[in-house]
Amino acid sequence: MKGPAVFHKRVFIILVLCLTAPFIATWYMVNYFSETVFYEQQSADLLSLARVLDSRIGEDGYAGILREAGAENASREEQIAVLNEALRKDTDDLASVAEGLGVGFYSLELDAILTYGPSSEFGDTIGNPIDPAHPGREVMATGRPEVRSGTMVRGDIMNAMLPVQRNGTVIGYIWANQLTSELNHRLRESSAAIITFLVLAYILMVCIILLFFRRMIQVERKSLAAIEEAAEKAFANARAKSTFLASMSHEIRTPMNAIIGMASIGKSAAGIERKDYSFGKIQDASTHLLGVINDVLDLSKIESGKLELSPAEFVFAQMIERARNVIDHRIAEENQTLTTHIDENIPERLVCDDQRLAQVIVNLLSNAVKFTPKEGKITLSAKLEQEAEGICTLQISVADTGIGISREQQKRIFNSFEQAEASTTRKYGGTGLGLSISKNIVEQMGGHIRVDSEEGKGSAFIFTIQAARGAAGGENDTSGEASAGQAAGQSTDFTGRRILLAEDIEINREIIQAMLETSGIGIDCAANGAEAVRLFSRAPGRYDMIFMDVQIPEMDGLEATGKIRALDMPEAKTVPIVAMTANVFREDIERCLAAGMDDHVGKPIDQDTVLAKLRQHLR
Repeated sequence: MKGPAVFHKRVFIILVLCLTAPFIATWYMVNYFSETVFYEQQSADLLSLARVLDSRIGEDGYAGILREAGAENASREEQIAVLNEALRKDTDDLASVAEGLGVGFYSLELDAILTYGPSSEFGDTIGNPIDPAHPGREVMATGRPEVRSGTMVRGDIMNAMLPVQRNGTVIGYIWANQLTSELNHRLRESSAAIITFLVLAYILMVCIILLFFRRMIQVERKSLAAIEEAAEKAFANARAKSTFLASMSHEIRTPMNAIIGMASIGKSAAGIERKDYSFGKIQDASTHLLGVINDVLDLSKIESGKLELSPAEFVFAQMIERARNVIDHRIAEENQTLTTHIDENIPERLVCDDQRLAQVIVNLLSNAVKFTPKEGKITLSAKLEQEAEGICTLQISVADTGIGISREQQKRIFNSFEQAEASTTRKYGGTGLGLSISKNIVEQMGGHIRVDSEEGKGSAFIFTIQAARGAAGGENDTSGEASAGQAAGQSTDFTGRRILLAEDIEINREIIQAMLETSGIGIDCAANGAEAVRLFSRAPGRYDMIFMDVQIPEMDGLEATGKIRALDMPEAKTVPIVAMTANVFREDIERCLAAGMDDHVGKPIDQDTVLAKLRQHLR
């Protein structure tokens, strides 16, 4: 900060010097030119007064005034007296405008001063001719330019003379004059005012510059502080992302190692039990790997602003039960106890995105299991905080008796790419994304999430959401259909039904066929979209349902769906078409539905989900 401050000081000094030089020059020019400008203005003022007096004489000139007074044939002295009486008030009134100002009339015919105001000062000159040596006589006799231009300065008087013309003939003169001593006094006052104004303006300008520099320095300091803070934050994010990448590598390679290793063990194993054990470990590792991938995809959606909610009506208790079912096997493995408390005031049915809500609960339960020692206790609670105009505010908490979190670590755990500390990742695993994703989901549901924890005494994650009250006594929600359908009492026998599977990857076709082998359903396969359209169009009534991959060659799944829907066949408009694709973003699902598909299944494919879709669309 010292460098910029010194630089600003030097710049300020240079700027002040640059401003001072023009100020001094301006001061000098004001003093030099103010007298000329002032006297020009005063001359113009005097000439204006003379023109005002000229307008008072009237169109007929002095003869008209004498005629009105009946003094046309009077003596010279009497005519002078009449004219003086008629014009004196005008001269006195105008002479009183400023100190030291005099105005008067002169008649060529009478060769006499008619009136010269103010009367108290110049009255004794009335009736007298202008002395032959008087400069005014010379001006009037010779018609010098001063008469035409209107002003001249002689001695200590500034004088303005105006010829009085009637019918093209000069009948006399009017003048207005002022003592130069008075003018100089006014000039000094005017100059002092101008200089004072300049000084004040300069002081104001300097103050503004000082304030500007002060503000600029403050802004720059804030900017530098913001840059330093942003840089530190960027470095922290870089460190966090570096740690995250290391953790992600561990999280991906660990299950991949298990999958590859157990596949080798299972392949070479002689006994069925050993093979089943290997398959079980492969399934566990695959599930973990899918969770890692889902976390990364969700974070990508969040950072691009594309994580959106899909509100639907659901049974709250069933959603809680589904979340428990996901985690129950881990609870059993750790010999832990999970207790659930649901407030009876919570409406049976609510409207919000129950899948995302369950994701948050499962994430918190997973963390609780991970950070709670064996035989520890975990509590899942839900209560109704308030309800207003059909909108319920729920508070859900997951508490454990685990290792706890320090206050310093609590500040970071909801940030992307961060866990409580690096050693936590090494010891317990995980991407460090779950809480960040959960926080975003909760906030989109109109709530907030917080943690209460003490090291060695466990943690409690408490969050709120807002959900609309659902219809009372309605049918079961579709979101729970897959789980309810598994109760695995529902039939999975589809003997006599046939589906068309459009999938270009051979192993994927084999997986689907293996998953549905026990269901008795018939399966025809197409390796691309064009083939799927041909098979469907050539066999009217053959297919009860279509599973359509989106990214397939020759003709993608969206185009193939459009072609099928456009066929001149009754079943083309009604056959259920379900997208089966790894594109699971909301916009991907919406594109599938817009193309004419009825549903969507995300890859990797889950057997229970596929069976649930068959039950849903083939009933």
